[in-house]
Amino acid sequence: MAGWILRILGTMLFTTMLSLLDASGTVHAVPVTGPTTGKTLPVTETTATKFSPEPAIRVGLATGQEAAVFLAKGEYVVRDGATELGLEKLSANATLTVTKRGGQFLLNGKPVSAKILVVKRADSRASIPIFYNGEAYRGDFRLIMQNGAITVINNVTLDDYVSGVIGAEMGADWPMEALRAQAVAARTFALYSLGRHEKEGFDVCPNTHCQVYGGIAAESKTVLAAVSSTRGEVMTYNDKPIYSAFHASSGGWTAGNEEAGGDPLPYLKSVRDEPTYRTEYHWQIAVSAAEIRAKLRTAGFDIGTLKRVELTPLEEGARKETADRYVSGRVRMVRFVGTLRTAEILGPKLRWLLGLPGTRFDIRYQKGTATTPNRNGKIEFHGQSSETLLFDGWGRGHGVGMSQWGAHAMAAKKDYRAILHHYYTNVEIIKLY
Repeated sequence: MAGWILRILGTMLFTTMLSLLDASGTVHAVPVTGPTTGKTLPVTETTATKFSPEPAIRVGLATGQEAAVFLAKGEYVVRDGATELGLEKLSANATLTVTKRGGQFLLNGKPVSAKILVVKRADSRASIPIFYNGEAYRGDFRLIMQNGAITVINNVTLDDYVSGVIGAEMGADWPMEALRAQAVAARTFALYSLGRHEKEGFDVCPNTHCQVYGGIAAESKTVLAAVSSTRGEVMTYNDKPIYSAFHASSGGWTAGNEEAGGDPLPYLKSVRDEPTYRTEYHWQIAVSAAEIRAKLRTAGFDIGTLKRVELTPLEEGARKETADRYVSGRVRMVRFVGTLRTAEILGPKLRWLLGLPGTRFDIRYQKGTATTPNRNGKIEFHGQSSETLLFDGWGRGHGVGMSQWGAHAMAAKKDYRAILHHYYTNVEIIKLY
């Protein structure tokens, strides 16, 4: 438990120092110990310690850049990130273009000796956004030089970050309870991910590798309300923030963490997600035998001419694990038999190779408009150019954790805590700040 607490406390100390420096005119709390029985603990002095300000997070907006362009609707400044020495003061609506030359920063063409730049509001109390490359963000910016290129980092408070995440992950018109569930999941994931990109100088990236982050453009009244009404709430297991993965739709059953290539986790188990076993979450993709051979060869598996594909049929009524399927019905492995060799491809890898929406699928033989179902777990091919393998699947995404469209449906009858407890097994929801 000490590791993640120290990281959060370090982040909060840094934020506090910044606020003190701003005031002079110039850069986790411990969850309650107890059994993880899947409950929301009452917010008392024993379950939460209040901090002001809240934790901050470093979002790496861009790496490998030749230039970065900033603008603000009020006065803003550039400081040396190491010494806090003022380097430039810009008036409202004035553009700052940061470029590089020989590993040195240039501010509107003027070289400076600073190795780290901080771009921030002149008045720390002002709520004006700062625009980076035309997009508005809260918080401040930190620019570092890495391998001769510019890395742009947005330093932002945790809940401002969460506001920029859930607006990018869910629509502003989604039910409030679904948005609240997403806010808690996103906040938890952020704490779990602190330092994920430490080698690059920041905590998280702004895309699906971490969480999609859209800054102020992703905010709305409903998003801000969802964040403020769940302020500081996170999910824990054994007193640590959980890996609160989420995805678009599960197609009937969510996946255990191991089904997406990770280690088994006690709070990420396969659970029923009935609202997403519907027509709108069904998909079919046909891939020719020749394309399958080419894709496998590119991945290092030259099987020759495709002769047979082997996969246990997907049986919705049978919740059983097989050698090639997980209990959720997702594919563990598909066997491709060719004239040269046989290749066993793991489900997540096959999804990536063929661009499939997910791994909860069955296969069918297709020739022209005629299709043959997978009756015995073996699809035979006969070397004809018109032959294709039809992937017949349900759900989109890796399937682990909360199903966003499942949460959308559950929000009609359940509150956000019930939604979270459904998708994350035996977790506690506590208030950190």
